[in-house]
Amino acid sequence: MVVGQGRADLLAVGAAAVLVLLEVAARGVTLAREADVVELDGVEVNEGDDKEVARWAEMLLGIAQVRSVVVWRDGEGVLVRKGKGSEASSEAWMRGDREQGTVVDIALRTGRRAYLADLAMAPARVEFEFLPARTQAVVVWPVDPRTAVILGTNRARCFQGVDFGWLQAIIDQIQSSLR
Repeated sequence: MVVGQGRADLLAVGAAAVLVLLEVAARGVTLAREADVVELDGVEVNEGDDKEVARWAEMLLGIAQVRSVVVWRDGEGVLVRKGKGSEASSEAWMRGDREQGTVVDIALRTGRRAYLADLAMAPARVEFEFLPARTQAVVVWPVDPRTAVILGTNRARCFQGVDFGWLQAIIDQIQSSLR
């Protein structure tokens, strides 16, 4: 390769990059904007007998846009419910007489959290009737093979990596409290 050829190749690549950037700017391509915060339709709830778990659930309400916390155990139903809740929650689900949905079931079986970042786009929305209307995102976090913490938010795609770290720390405390 000739020395002049290398410089010409470099100049051609640089010119192509400039042309691409100019076209992007001309089309007005922008970065994705954050999802809007919505007001959840529901009533304030504060249910549950376990005071220590309720205290940790209250702390979860301070993370990101979490507005609803449900600690649910298979066969027992809701242990703690804090924040906004649905006015029309199924009594069978609250008592634990009804099977959990597919998302909760998979999270409990695998032991891995399930994050539905935009609930409006998810067909699983019907599984979360106990959360307030207009809930934007849901996290199902298994505590043990029978218990899950279910979080509802008022903004889609609201959790960042650091938020999951805080959630993990608090849910570890809930797990210790339930032993």
